[in-house]
Amino acid sequence: MSPDGRYLYYSKDVTPGQQFEYNKDPNGTIYAIIRRDLNTGRERTAVSVQGGSVTPRVSPDGKSLAYVRRVRLGSQLYVRDLETGRDRSIFDHLDKDLQEAWAIHGLYPPVRVDARWQGDPDLG
Repeated sequence: MSPDGRYLYYSKDVTPGQQFEYNKDPNGTIYAIIRRDLNTGRERTAVSVQGGSVTPRVSPDGKSLAYVRRVRLGSQLYVRDLETGRDRSIFDHLDKDLQEAWAIHGLYPPVRVDARWQGDPDLG
């Protein structure tokens, strides 16, 4: 979700066909990130890259989009500048995503670190 609440970003299977297919080619483009304008209902592709793009998260200032992308046999964390469209890899030691499988818990389930995980006794 964009900081102003106008745009929803989500991952969508963009492979052709309406039938579920197990074991898709993860080096192609299985998933793309779609941006939906909640005011108009219009959608457009925000990220569509070789290796797919999943788990989008918009920065607090709305200028960047973080996402997970498959690069050959591994998954990497990328950041896209939403103004220029320029991507950069910022971390390449992620666990492998589940783009080519049936991912009932998500393609790359997000984890949020908060005070409870840091041993705060007031939040236990």
